[in-house]
Amino acid sequence: MNADQADYVLAQMSVCWAGKPLTVEEVKFWVSKLENYEFDHAMDALSKISDKARFWPSWAEFKEFADIEKRKSTPALNKAEAPPCSDEQWAAHLAEARRLLQEQRGV
Repeated sequence: MNADQADYVLAQMSVCWAGKPLTVEEVKFWVSKLENYEFDHAMDALSKISDKARFWPSWAEFKEFADIEKRKSTPALNKAEAPPCSDEQWAAHLAEARRLLQEQRGV
């Protein structure tokens, strides 16, 4: 998200927890952290945390909710339809890895 969107999230947080005055340093900190997230994820996290928290959350608390929203929107990996290599190729790769480990250990 951009700085304007981060400011909007902070403005919404100020509405949810009206008794918390923010210093300039706190605003800079929150904006720098929020910029690493998508605006929609932050707003969804705010919606959820505002229903649970009676006081302004710490960054760690907010991040926990934002990370959940981020994970929920990440598509799951599709299951491979076929193994990446045959049993013989897998055995050869395993033997080579073991040989390299033994070589590194000086055995």
